[in-house]
Amino acid sequence: MEIEADMLGKKTDRESSNKKLLTQLEFYFSDENLINDKFMKRLITNDNEKGIEIQTILKFNKIKNLIGSDEKAVKKIKKVIQLSDKIKLNANKTKILRINKFDPNTNLIKNVDDRTIYVENIPNNVTHETLKTLFSREGKVVNVSIPKNKDKTGKGFAFITYEKAEEAEKAIKTLNNIIPNEFLKWGTGHDIKALKIISKSSWLEMKEEFKKLKKELQEDNMDIFANCLSGSN
Repeated sequence: MEIEADMLGKKTDRESSNKKLLTQLEFYFSDENLINDKFMKRLITNDNEKGIEIQTILKFNKIKNLIGSDEKAVKKIKKVIQLSDKIKLNANKTKILRINKFDPNTNLIKNVDDRTIYVENIPNNVTHETLKTLFSREGKVVNVSIPKNKDKTGKGFAFITYEKAEEAEKAIKTLNNIIPNEFLKWGTGHDIKALKIISKSSWLEMKEEFKKLKKELQEDNMDIFANCLSGSN
């Protein structure tokens, strides 16, 4: 009985690992990721078969952490892709391709900013999984983006993309100005603040205003500097 239980446990772990691998692979090729991932988008756009080499995918950190990067990893990728209805292998089984063509002009992609929220005051070491779980309360989260510093720590903000614009609006109303329980596990050693959430559209407008103001200040400083130089002659 113990042997059977052990075998069952290993099978469950293996199935869980395969599911995580397939989910990650499908995400890399999803519309939501290709909207923001310039590297993946460029590879797919420039490739005649619209696919990406398996060897390239094996260099991605999340894939390496899941299955490594040896020949066994290649075999695992080829095996799990057979279960997908979103991605497939090319004829030579060396590349991963989308089953449906990526169209940058679809409404899904055009209105992505309306479905995305900007979230500030998140812990620097928060994970994608934690944010996805938190924000999935208000709707279906299709993408989580956490900008990183050079040392791989988070910058304290993130972008969460929902399937529908009304879900993003609900998240802003429900989760703004609260401290989620998920963040309390980091303890008092971290400066935990209430979330500040606005739509990505509003964030982009504020960003443009800031850039204009910065440019105006630089121009004003240049004028002051020029006047000082002329006055000293």
